[in-house]
Amino acid sequence: MDPGTTRFQAERGNVLAQYNLGLAYAQGRGISADPVEAFVWLSFANENGTGGRELDNLIGSLTPEQFEEGKRQLE
Repeated sequence: MDPGTTRFQAERGNVLAQYNLGLAYAQGRGISADPVEAFVWLSFANENGTGGRELDNLIGSLTPEQFEEGKRQLE
């Protein structure tokens, strides 16, 4: 996965790219792990129809501060 290409596609609404970018941030695949960015991109993917346990699992591992920051970024 090329994070730059995936991010470009994700920012333009490609739901699969949003999901994959969220996973990459969650797992640190090809980019530095960032749970807040993972939350944001997995949330976008979820809102656009791609469900999965990854978002629920991630939410369970976030600190309250990370969760609040993720919600702020979604607004």
